[in-house]
Amino acid sequence: MSAVMIKAEPHGAARHPEPEPVDLPCDERRLAARFAAGDREAVAEVVAWYEVRITRLVRRLLLWPVVVGDVVQVVFVLALDGRSKFRGESRLETWLVRIAVNRCRAHHRRRWLRGKLFAAWREQRTIDDDREADAAAIATERAAAVRDAVSKIPIKYREVVVLFYLEEM
Repeated sequence: MSAVMIKAEPHGAARHPEPEPVDLPCDERRLAARFAAGDREAVAEVVAWYEVRITRLVRRLLLWPVVVGDVVQVVFVLALDGRSKFRGESRLETWLVRIAVNRCRAHHRRRWLRGKLFAAWREQRTIDDDREADAAAIATERAAAVRDAVSKIPIKYREVVVLFYLEEM
């Protein structure tokens, strides 16, 4: 059994050390730098290098194949728009994966919210349908009661009641 020594950190010291510089293959490092600088050819290379990986990731996270292409496209558009924010402290692939994961989370939140809104709408619609059905039943009963009452009035008064109250003349 070996003893583990825990080194106490001075008060206020960071719990998480600064990230170590990433040792990237030279080509990837140059590609990332060109991409961050706005090189158009680098953008096409980034998509060519990482599209399959990002697509596979998005497909696995969403489990909804219809929208995978749209989400992957948004990931690369967001990466293109935010490329100046890429600091090179991680691999470009890691940065793209983070964007993809965040887009998938946003997609799940939107689907969840749509589901909640649809359920609330459906419940309200059911309540409204029930109210309309109740109102229709009451109106039918009222009409039957009025017809019954009018049928009991002598004919000479019935015409007046029908014309004035029911026909609004």
